[in-house]
Amino acid sequence: TLKSTGLTRLSLLHPDVASIVNGKDDSWDPFSNALILGLCDTADAILEHPAYDFSCIPWQIDSYMIKEKQDYRPHPDFDRNVSSERVEKTLRKFFSMRTEAGYEEPDYESFVEMSVKGTLPNELV
Repeated sequence: TLKSTGLTRLSLLHPDVASIVNGKDDSWDPFSNALILGLCDTADAILEHPAYDFSCIPWQIDSYMIKEKQDYRPHPDFDRNVSSERVEKTLRKFFSMRTEAGYEEPDYESFVEMSVKGTLPNELV
């Protein structure tokens, strides 16, 4: 099933996954897909893959995941049973791991603030 985190973790062990863990140019990446669906455990597992590329912040975070925005609307396929606290935990993990990977700005709080104000630089998303 889509919510099978164990199967996702097992799939992430396959050596060829490194070539697709960040998605392809013509599609949404696996992390963004999992996140907008509310599959936070799956999104977390993808973040933990050694080949995950933190250089870009997926635009889907700004578009669908920042509940503080006045015009906030989750993706239509988002699982409404997933709490905003659980989503925030995954978002904080993303920004923390991004910092650990050497990308200092922005941190989670700064990103949310810029997203709410509509001042995110184009190069971030």
